[in-house]
Amino acid sequence: MADTPDRLLVRLAARQHAVFTRRQALECGFTPKMIQGRLDLGLWRPWHRGVYGLTGAPVIWISRLMAACLATGGYASHRSAAALFGLWPQGAIEVIVPRGVRRSRSGVVVREAGDLRRGDLSTLDGVPITTVPRLLVDLAAVLDPSRYEEVLDRAMTRRLVTPDRLRRRAVGVAHGVHGASVLHTALEARGNRPETRLERIVLEILHRGGFDNFEPQVWVTANGERFRLDLADTARRIAVEVDENHHAELSQWKRDVRRQTLLVAMGWTFLRFTEDDARSPQVIWDRAAAVLARIDNPPGRQSSAEA
Repeated sequence: MADTPDRLLVRLAARQHAVFTRRQALECGFTPKMIQGRLDLGLWRPWHRGVYGLTGAPVIWISRLMAACLATGGYASHRSAAALFGLWPQGAIEVIVPRGVRRSRSGVVVREAGDLRRGDLSTLDGVPITTVPRLLVDLAAVLDPSRYEEVLDRAMTRRLVTPDRLRRRAVGVAHGVHGASVLHTALEARGNRPETRLERIVLEILHRGGFDNFEPQVWVTANGERFRLDLADTARRIAVEVDENHHAELSQWKRDVRRQTLLVAMGWTFLRFTEDDARSPQVIWDRAAAVLARIDNPPGRQSSAEA
């Protein structure tokens, strides 16, 4: 059965959350008269000038965001980009475009930028979007410091970005630019510190318990690959992983399993603590003490008193 314009368009719209442009409809074989006819019959709904949606498809936030990107030629950015990555509640419709091509649209916050780079741009779930480092640079200009710290913590907890990668993208963001001080302050605070609030709490608990050999942000090499550990006692090869109360993506979970498998084969021991554990410091101290006792006094080794 030969493809008709309607079939071609439905397949295209399915990849774009039921949203498409007039140009795309023409490329599928529709004539201007056919397009007007679909609109008059109510088969298509207008979203913005030259952007339509299939009637009957649910009107959801991601469809609105996709329509905004198509209408402006922009990329989901700021709070919209953060929401698509699961770092912020869905709601705002914000897109970013190169400076000088601003196209205002009803219900859409269109932001111009003169420093968009190819590496800042990506696609997520079919939606054009800025990368995590870029959206974190942009968010610093629109969020107050405490809210920004929360988003930054979430991104680092989920390993969507590292301080080093964010620092590299922040190069060139002048201190005089609005929001730049928020960004640079947040990065400076993470010099050699744990990346997230929960990692900071667990490290503090360990140090309070006398486990002073644990350090944050330790890089190790296994099988020719470099891995970052949340906290580690490198002398005893004890790694501490801090698990936030969130559902990790399958790909991240697989990477974590691979890392742990390789390091255990090299003699590392892993301790994992959750947010619930951090509410009971004694739990953390007891587990750490048990592991240290096993490593410092392995079975078969006589103590000095027994020798």
